[in-house]
Amino acid sequence: MRRNYNGIQNIKGSTPRRNLGSFCRIFLTRYIVFTVAAFCFVGVLGIQSLCSQDGSWGKIDSTHKNKSVNKTPLASPLKTAESKEPILVNINKQQTLFQLMALIPKRNIGPAAMSGRITSLAMPRYGALGSINRNIIYAGTASGGVWKSLNGGIAWSPIFDDMDVQSIGSVAVDPTNASIVWVGTGEGNPRNSHNSGKGIYRSIDAGKTWKCMGLEGTKTLHRIIINPHNNQQIWAAAMGSIWGSSNERGVYRSNNGGETWTKILFVNSTTGCAELVIDPENPQKIYAAMYDYVRKPWTYRSGGPGSGLYITMDAGVSWKRVSEKDGFPKGELGRIGLAVSASQPNRVYAIVEAKESAIYTSNDGGANWAKTSSEANAGNRPFYYSELYVHPRNENRVYSIWSQISRSEDAGKHWDILADWGHIHPDHHAFFIHPDDPNYIINGNDGGLNISYDGGETWRYAENIPVGQFYHVDVDNQEPYNVYGGLQDNGSWMGPAYHWIYGGIRNSEWQEVMFGDGFDVSAIPGTKDEGYAMSQGGELHKFNLREHSNQFIKPQHPEGKPLRFNWNAALAIDPENPNGLFYGSQYVHYSPDQGRTWQIISPDLSTNDTAKQHQALSGGLTIDATGAENHCTILAIAPSPGDKNVIWVGTDDGNVQLSKDGGKNWENVALNMPGKPQNAWVPYLWVRPSSKGISHSAECWVVLNNYRQNDWSSYVYKTLDYGKSWKRIVSDESSPLTVGANNSKSNSTPKPIKEGGENIKGYVLSVLPDTESPNLVFLGTDHGLWVSINGGETWNKWKKFPSVPVADMKIQSRERDLVLGTFGRGIWVFDDISTLRNLAAGTIPKKELQILNAGKGVLVHFTQPVGSRFSADESWVAPNKAFGVQIDLYVIGKKDETSQDWKKIDCTGRVFNEANQLIRTHKFSFDSTGFYRIAWPMVQDGFLWPSHNTPKIDEDIPAGQSVIPGKYKVLIGTIAGKSDSAWVEVVAPENLPFNALGYARKKQLMDTLKMSIQRARFAFEDLKNAEKEIDQVFAAKYQDDSAIDHLKKFQQPLKDSISNLKLCYMLPSDYRPYEETTIRLMDRLQTAYWLIEGNDMPAENCEFALKTAQRETLTVIQKVDYFFEKQFQLFLDAVGEEDIAPLGRKYIQY
Repeated sequence: MRRNYNGIQNIKGSTPRRNLGSFCRIFLTRYIVFTVAAFCFVGVLGIQSLCSQDGSWGKIDSTHKNKSVNKTPLASPLKTAESKEPILVNINKQQTLFQLMALIPKRNIGPAAMSGRITSLAMPRYGALGSINRNIIYAGTASGGVWKSLNGGIAWSPIFDDMDVQSIGSVAVDPTNASIVWVGTGEGNPRNSHNSGKGIYRSIDAGKTWKCMGLEGTKTLHRIIINPHNNQQIWAAAMGSIWGSSNERGVYRSNNGGETWTKILFVNSTTGCAELVIDPENPQKIYAAMYDYVRKPWTYRSGGPGSGLYITMDAGVSWKRVSEKDGFPKGELGRIGLAVSASQPNRVYAIVEAKESAIYTSNDGGANWAKTSSEANAGNRPFYYSELYVHPRNENRVYSIWSQISRSEDAGKHWDILADWGHIHPDHHAFFIHPDDPNYIINGNDGGLNISYDGGETWRYAENIPVGQFYHVDVDNQEPYNVYGGLQDNGSWMGPAYHWIYGGIRNSEWQEVMFGDGFDVSAIPGTKDEGYAMSQGGELHKFNLREHSNQFIKPQHPEGKPLRFNWNAALAIDPENPNGLFYGSQYVHYSPDQGRTWQIISPDLSTNDTAKQHQALSGGLTIDATGAENHCTILAIAPSPGDKNVIWVGTDDGNVQLSKDGGKNWENVALNMPGKPQNAWVPYLWVRPSSKGISHSAECWVVLNNYRQNDWSSYVYKTLDYGKSWKRIVSDESSPLTVGANNSKSNSTPKPIKEGGENIKGYVLSVLPDTESPNLVFLGTDHGLWVSINGGETWNKWKKFPSVPVADMKIQSRERDLVLGTFGRGIWVFDDISTLRNLAAGTIPKKELQILNAGKGVLVHFTQPVGSRFSADESWVAPNKAFGVQIDLYVIGKKDETSQDWKKIDCTGRVFNEANQLIRTHKFSFDSTGFYRIAWPMVQDGFLWPSHNTPKIDEDIPAGQSVIPGKYKVLIGTIAGKSDSAWVEVVAPENLPFNALGYARKKQLMDTLKMSIQRARFAFEDLKNAEKEIDQVFAAKYQDDSAIDHLKKFQQPLKDSISNLKLCYMLPSDYRPYEETTIRLMDRLQTAYWLIEGNDMPAENCEFALKTAQRETLTVIQKVDYFFEKQFQLFLDAVGEEDIAPLGRKYIQY
């Protein structure tokens, strides 16, 4: 890296202004500026990121809690004039809410090291000017939207976030126009963790914008095909609702580009289309695999009388079903996967689920079939994956994707494993073979996306698609704090919510604590790197990363009776005992000692319906008993924080059980809920913690969802009296009049949705009332995040946040951060929601400039990242939290009367210490009326350095040393005299005491160094000004040309001397080659600076550097003095002799 001699870290130093006519060397102007490291801001009308690296105040994308906002005018150089500020009486509270949504930073911290289920892949065949496309890739995900790469999978971006559904079943690119892209929503793999869709979408600009083109009721669109000769003709394969019967399923066709749709193949209300394949030579010939299936919460049936293979020769006007007479298997069929050879279209392959599942082959375009293979390597688990793909140039090479990837080289007779369990992530759902380069293969599976360039022999994993499906999220109280969570088929993990490391959060900073399907992960309070994690079926472990241990602690029945654990079992830390743990089967299990011993403290709290307990038979034609359908189990346990005797429990069959005596007695209080659907899922409970010594254990919020019984409504209930009465807090667009239902058991007339709210979209997954501001409530649905600022009376969707399922939420109390575990887009952190809390409490801005919140700042040194410094574009790097003291404020601007453009709002900020000494000043501006967040990185004024650059007179002074722990007053004001102030606190990190002696010594040495730097700078400025004045002399016109001729002999020698003197400081500003071996004055000064600044207790080595810098400064200044005393004075004398306008220089030694 080339050394920069123009000042420390590219800092521009403000310099003394010279009077060129007087040549006065004495000038010392203190320019007071207000700077801080990293100053970005979020504007109300759009997020703007202007991050500064020079220690200046930054307008940033974040929010902070108001610890102590001082509303009283404080003595300062700014005029406060608070009494003259107008009161804003017309500010709209809902509009304020929307503006605060834009203010609070939303950081998707991933991770992407373990991605999520990729369900569909597509590439346009041709690129610009008809070239073969190898770069543009579209990837649909199970619940994380659509992603696009423009460079062959190196970098990825989400392109579907503005739509209100993120579950993707299919993606297709128009073969005649690469700008037209179709997306079918709703995952086509009907497992228990399936996410449904809301229709078919089209983009006509390659994914920049989207429009819903209908089919909203189909719920699941697994395949889209487009007529390669007529792009107005499109077919869509609808699986339908996986959770119940419906008539909106089968094959649909549009003949007018999606404007209208016609159902052209329908079998019955439980049969959907699982595969749709077009003949590559005859677009009117289509193969449709119809699939009869039924999923219930406690069982799955794959196969039935509706399953079968259908073929049309006229684009769907008529269909012929393939029968056993044509060579298909006898009896009921299940799911069928299909593939047609592009090189020989009469060759068709099918993987058929039947009593004996097998590969079937046709050599006459589907008229006749023969069983080719029943090898185990051909596939398994057909309900979850049943797809075949044929090499585009070799009709005998066939790929089957299932738990593994297998390949046949002999037309499906024998199968070898191409990608095994340990090579790339198992469970494969999407496969794309490039038609013009068959060795170029893209694969999508439960763990993400992989690319091969050699036909599947080796694979590259895309580590930058953060679409992990978190079932739960948790936080600890370390500093910085960690987040925890378990992912669908991707294990249990912990990682930093933010860090004190240069750069963003990397995949390598995440630690897997357990593999398998991951669910709840909880840190053990008061410990570091210890916690609990589980996998499917209640497999509970205690991990200790420090000791590299992982203990199996799953509770057992003392009498050996069978225990029923849900796929996503209930886990809760005892709030009254950090070593205590609650765990749910059909019973509540309690361990007082971190899982060493257990006791059962409840009877069976489920309905114990024996008809729903035959999971060993689940699967239909193909048994698939993985624990995913375990039923009559406990889903949620919520022990009361503040009353050790109160325990709330929710089950998967509709019970809400309550014990008020530590588990001795239980009552099912769900019977009191008005309008509650029978046997609904109860996945989430929240009990208000005690406050000020008062228990609130009677207050419980209960989430119900019933989509598993084909009821897609939103249900949240609240009780304040231990479940004796309930109020339905949440409804949705399907039943909007139930919001605010009466607390009584009777079916009273519900209240309509209140003005200012929005209809909830999606069934509810989680609810989180705020403990600090009771009116503030967050709601996670299948289609995004919602918020209420009036206790749940009205709801608004969080803008500019993807409509992804929000499965779980936590608030980190110390940092005031909202943390979301999403089922499709990883973990999100909303930094500091304090201003939102204040809004919910009724606080809205009342002045033209008002500080709303001011948080704490932690004095900490950042470290270097582990691993590669230059990660390029293929790695996922999540944004870090903004550094410094965060301050939220509201300002009002004015618009130009003519253009209606906003006028800049010029402000000045100042920081005072507790002794009311001004330590930092800065001028900045805002673009428009609105809410802003600024950050002060806890530095004071620095000093100006010698520099080739001459700053403007009002330019900022660079940042100096960090401040010491303590309280500081921040005062911000406009040039119009409006101002506000607040006290902020700066603290040292936990477990890292502040070194006061070291700081005092550092300040002493730095003050000494500052004197040398100032002297050097003044001398350097004189050289720059002398250079300008020489140019002015020779640029002027004179009556007598002989005068200037006489002076010309001085011109070049003077310039050469000045250049040589400046070279003692630093290289010229336009010097391009590398020359870093010569030690110059700036090297000496910078070395001393960084040695002093970079040591907690500066010692002898720092003193050596300081003395060297002082000595070299003196040497250079003496040379400058000699130049002005001798050479430059001769020039002045000559100018005087020629009777040119006098320069009148007064010389002062430094």
